[in-house]
Amino acid sequence: MKDLLCKLGLVLAIALIATAVGTEYWLVFNKSGVKANIGLWKSCFPDVNPENITPEDLKNRPSKCHTIPGKGDGDDPTDKKLKATRGLMIAGLVLLSLALCATLIPDNDFKYTKELVTGMIGIALVLLVVSLILYGEVQSKTLGFDGKKLKYGWSFYLAIAGLVVAAMSGGCEIFDHVKKMV
Repeated sequence: MKDLLCKLGLVLAIALIATAVGTEYWLVFNKSGVKANIGLWKSCFPDVNPENITPEDLKNRPSKCHTIPGKGDGDDPTDKKLKATRGLMIAGLVLLSLALCATLIPDNDFKYTKELVTGMIGIALVLLVVSLILYGEVQSKTLGFDGKKLKYGWSFYLAIAGLVVAAMSGGCEIFDHVKKMV
């Protein structure tokens, strides 16, 4: 039963992190009817002419999403941190997926299955924590329309929830492994 819970925890963690990576609500701005949001891949802002924008122009306008381009010159630290966040999130997601696949290997076919799974989950957790810290650095330099910092959105918190579930699943794997050794 515990083995099944470990696997279900990994599936849930993968689903949460994949959803977080694919959505554009990592940073949100919602003030006086003006709504905007930024993700790892897209940013969505009210569709207005950038010249002569007044706060009234921005109110209740539908958002238009654009892909976040890299500046290409490689000198912008925020751009580098965003690219690193993307890469680390995807690498962590791949490692968690591989760990899930490895849990399907019967223990008698490969002696070190539990060690492999816990190692992959541990490395994935480190990658995910570093990516969230880097994104926090990006957020600290991103300002909203009123010059104030944007707030974290539900996608960011979903990534944290996935990280916690993956850590619990990894802990479950370690506990199960230690129990079998004793």
